[in-house]
Amino acid sequence: MSQPGEGMRKEPMLRWDRPKCDRYGENPSARSGHSFCIVSVVPGKDQESRPFGYLFGGVKAKSKPPGPCNELYKLDVDEMKWENLGRVGAVKERWQHTATPWKSSMIVFGGIGPPKPDPLSRNATPKFFNDVWLLDTATDSWGAMGPGAKWPNCPLPRGSHAACVVDGDSPHPQYCVFGGYGGAK
Repeated sequence: MSQPGEGMRKEPMLRWDRPKCDRYGENPSARSGHSFCIVSVVPGKDQESRPFGYLFGGVKAKSKPPGPCNELYKLDVDEMKWENLGRVGAVKERWQHTATPWKSSMIVFGGIGPPKPDPLSRNATPKFFNDVWLLDTATDSWGAMGPGAKWPNCPLPRGSHAACVVDGDSPHPQYCVFGGYGGAK
């Protein structure tokens, strides 16, 4: 007589791994609340696309005073080497945002910015975002996508949410945001 679940166990299709990154690269510092996604990038003319990882923002573990940053790092997945692309002037410091791959770009939405002092109390109030940024991985440059007239149904400002692109290759892809918490417009 067989036991419940017997014969149903299969080898996992995915496994955890800790690859060593090039010690001569500019590895990012320890942080939390950052985003990381893999984007298929065409590095140059007449070259095939390759996977690159992009790490953006977060709160650095040893920053004084503690607070979010807007640093952007690029990981060459084939070489396992990090490159520090620097601080992003256009995109404000944030953490608890999302970064979503779309075609050969990365979409960053929302998040929580540095706390602003509240003159009516001794507490600081965090700034919640609902802005949308697109990183063009061919040039590693940012462009603003919303909110505004082009994004009439843009979600309320939020952090700690999830996001994805549905039907990304179709003429009318949808960007979906789910959950999180935050402020009003």
